[in-house]
Order: sequence, then C-alpha cells, then structure tokens
Amino acid sequence: AEGGLVVTDDEQLAQNIRSLKFHGLGVDAYDRQTHGRAPQAEVITPGFKYNLADINAALALVQLGKLGEANRRRRDIADRYRLELSDTPFQPLRIPSWPHLHAWHLFIIRVDEARCGLSRDALMAALKEEGIGTG
Repeated sequence: AEGGLVVTDDEQLAQNIRSLKFHGLGVDAYDRQTHGRAPQAEVITPGFKYNLADINAALALVQLGKLGEANRRRRDIADRYRLELSDTPFQPLRIPSWPHLHAWHLFIIRVDEARCGLSRDALMAALKEEGIGTG
C-alpha cells in the first residue's frame, strides 16, 4: 500500500507534511503543470512516497465525511467494554489524562496471569474458540 492521510488544523504541520509527501520534492507534476513551475525537481528535504493514489484519495475524502460517526460508534463500544470489564481482573488501559480525542481503533487490556488466572495466550485461544478475534 502507498500513501497515508493526516488531518490537522496546524498550518505549519500541514506545510511540513506536504513537503515530505512525494520524495521531499518541492512541487509535484500536477503543480508544475497547472501552476507553470519549472519542470526540474528540487528536493527540499529527504522524503518518501507518502502521497495516495488518486482512487485512494477519492475514497479517503468520502470516508472523512463518516469519521465523526465512526468515532462515536467505536467510543460507544469501548464504553461498553469498559463497563463490562469493570468487575473482572482484565483491566483496560487507562484513558490518557491529557486532552485528546481517542479513535478507539484498538481496545487493549492488561492480562496479568497471576491476577487473571490465565495467560494472555490462553485468553486469546479461549476468545478464538468463541469466534472473537484478538491480536
């Protein structure tokens, strides 16, 4: 897979990321064609090929419109997990104390074998038997 996506409201960070997106080149072919910039490439800073293919970028733009709802759904699920695990020896990682917006794309628990009565691997095997994916 190629590319990635960063969303920020920090203009300086956005400019830095843009400068890295295509091998650290100051402009890409589209910029040179549409803005009449010189055709020679100037490497501003070392970078990699971080830019998305056009089809992936189009899909990402549509998915961004669904981000709020997806985050809300995952947060609701995480809240349910935290509630259901509250009286068990399996402890979810603590929520950070600093201001943040957690995406809850993963839900991590601590498995202390002495406290839980089984190892992490044994728990994973038991969950697999129930059709629950882990790891």
